[in-house]
Amino acid sequence: MSSEPRAITANESRIGQQLRDGLLRWDVGILVILVAVVFIGGQQVEGFLTPFNLDFRIVEVTPMLLMALPMTLIIVSGEIDLSVASMLGLSSTMMGVLYRDGLPLPLVVVTCLVLGAAMGAVNGFFITVLGLPALAVTFKREIYEVLAGAFAGFAKR
Repeated sequence: MSSEPRAITANESRIGQQLRDGLLRWDVGILVILVAVVFIGGQQVEGFLTPFNLDFRIVEVTPMLLMALPMTLIIVSGEIDLSVASMLGLSSTMMGVLYRDGLPLPLVVVTCLVLGAAMGAVNGFFITVLGLPALAVTFKREIYEVLAGAFAGFAKR
């Protein structure tokens, strides 16, 4: 048996480089920091890592993540859209009202997805076809807020 080290093949070298490149990305660093914060928080705060608390945190953060994804794409393109939260509010209100009124849940979900897509298409039409600045288009968000209030029964009829 020889104690000489074996030579690394070109394929092994390429795989090692891809692994190093993947681990040195900024998003991997953010994930490592997130895991460290959760671990340290779990050690320092009693009850932090309980299933109830973790479930509550996931439910609490999901709407913000749903708003942050399109906002990220909009901001990266050099624009800003202030109506995302208003559109989410109107879609959520409609979901509650339609479900309360007895519509089946799959139909409610599809209806609210179509409503959200339609509101986004209206924004996109004003911005891309008519050439209006995105910030100016988002000032119509009050319309969505008034509609949400009307559907929820908060507005005077």
